[in-house]
Amino acid sequence: MSSPLVSILIPAYRSSWLDVALESALAQTHKNIEIIVGDDAPNDAVQQVLAHVSDPGIRYIRNPRRGQPWLESRHADSAGRGDYIKFLFDDDYLLPRSVEILLYACLEFDARLAFHNRHAVDSNGNLLASPTCIVGGGYAEIAPDVYFSQIIKNAHNPIGEPSNILIHTTTLRAMPFPFAIGGRRMRFLTDVALYTNFAASGHSLVGAAEFGSAFRQHSQQTSGRGYPGFSAGLYEWELLRRWAAENQLLSSGDYFFGEHQQMQLYQRFVGQYPELQGFIDLQGLPLQGHFMSNRFREALNLADCTIAIRMLAKS
Repeated sequence: MSSPLVSILIPAYRSSWLDVALESALAQTHKNIEIIVGDDAPNDAVQQVLAHVSDPGIRYIRNPRRGQPWLESRHADSAGRGDYIKFLFDDDYLLPRSVEILLYACLEFDARLAFHNRHAVDSNGNLLASPTCIVGGGYAEIAPDVYFSQIIKNAHNPIGEPSNILIHTTTLRAMPFPFAIGGRRMRFLTDVALYTNFAASGHSLVGAAEFGSAFRQHSQQTSGRGYPGFSAGLYEWELLRRWAAENQLLSSGDYFFGEHQQMQLYQRFVGQYPELQGFIDLQGLPLQGHFMSNRFREALNLADCTIAIRMLAKS
């Protein structure tokens, strides 16, 4: 019986480290893979990198939805032919056993989503940190209730970024909006939304203690404090907690556990991002018995619009 085909999807916008990402994908110990590069660059920089890489296992696709992140479009996962999908961002890279480690976790534990530990490196590849989610060696299962009572409650993502996971393709494609919460697009926490949707569907997440990837931190990232949509990285955690509480996936006590810290973050950044004031005014309270109240949705809409305008002004 042949081993499962794994589709490594590389949404490519920058060319700076794309060659490293490609080399790391080609160097995987699990060889039954295909590599798909989705080009969302505003120029031909990605094509120029690929011109120097000759491998029949690489497919090139120009993103037909310009301006829409390739990771979030249904075009992305529909391009993969594998039983499993492995995302790899253009500035990250995989260690040689990444796919092997994650595929073992999926097959051994019948997991629909698996992840491993990862390193954080700088623009030159120098090690910055090695945050550890799974300790003690081997593999650990995070049941859905534990996911909500620990990760969502604490507003902390120990699983890591999309480059750090492997997903069962059929399960992903069965979700109409896997990178959204309640059908609402996420501007910042798309990875956490994906994990949340898997847990909400009753799927345990399986983590491996071995390190299998590297997340690059650099000035070109869209996750720094200077990014126009940085505030969404704050209020989308409140959205996740409210949505989970509204759907009885998070207890009221666990929801309110993180409110003090949430308000502190809002107060810290409201001067730079005034759209946070709408959430401060709500004080994290449910209205008329609903965590996903109309007033909270109005604050979300205003904040999202403010970010959209800010991003247009910067472009």
